[in-house]
Amino acid sequence: MFADLAHHIYRRFLQMLCIISPDLNNRVAYFVKNKRLLRLQNPRSFSEKLIFLKLRFYNHDPIVRMCADKYTVREYITKSGYQRYLNDLLHVYDDADSIDFSVLPQRFVLKWNFGAGYNIICPNREELDIAKAKKQLKKWGKEKYHLYNGEFQYKDVRKKIICEKFLGDNSGTVPDDYKLYCFNGKVRAIFVMSGRGKELRTMFLSPEWEIIGNTDKYKQLDRISKPKCLSEMIAFAESISERFPFVRVDLFVIEDRIYFGELTFTPAGGIYSSEMEVDGKSMGELLDIQRELKHAHSRKNERN
Repeated sequence: MFADLAHHIYRRFLQMLCIISPDLNNRVAYFVKNKRLLRLQNPRSFSEKLIFLKLRFYNHDPIVRMCADKYTVREYITKSGYQRYLNDLLHVYDDADSIDFSVLPQRFVLKWNFGAGYNIICPNREELDIAKAKKQLKKWGKEKYHLYNGEFQYKDVRKKIICEKFLGDNSGTVPDDYKLYCFNGKVRAIFVMSGRGKELRTMFLSPEWEIIGNTDKYKQLDRISKPKCLSEMIAFAESISERFPFVRVDLFVIEDRIYFGELTFTPAGGIYSSEMEVDGKSMGELLDIQRELKHAHSRKNERN
């Protein structure tokens, strides 16, 4: 109870800081998490580079804003020639009160198109507490998610609730989640999340499906079978990520068929991101932002 209250107060404090200064918000949150000062002039770690991109570039890039929106990203995927990987879109709503649950299929997913974690996963409509689900959706809909960690790619999203086909099996089990870490258009690591809703376990693997390690946030998977369509997954992720310095491409695989989940530009706000070594290099070393640094310094010199 006290921990929940403290967390709520801290999040509101971060929102207030972000209104004053997004840089200050991130400097405080980064110091609280890492016990060291944030380097924005010369970022080195994966987290620092993500924060730099978030504060200096992603909030100004219309394509990033389009792709951060879980509804409009479908247009980006379609225009890129990969509509076949999109999950079935059943309905789109402006608010929770517009949802007619009686016409929804037995199994479905409802999610807000901004932020992270604003999902209602329904494996059985008969067991869903509709009043509770609506209340939760309304609560999420009021959130100004972009203020928590200065993720301004979400700021001007026209809020929608989208309803998609449930991708789990007949038992209601949620499928494994494959998160492909794309650095300058190349997949360098794959983070697998398995057992959502039960006992979540995770693992980082290389594109060759060799174990890299695991984050300290979750228990490690004992094993995970290599998807038969892995090379297709990688080709898709690299194609749609090539214009971005970094983006995480989230995918599902059902009966060897690929389903697109979302594009994530700042995992955990960029502040709480997990970092792994890949082929002897840190993720910070893998992320090349020299072009963006030059542009940032040029703009600073122009202002001066």
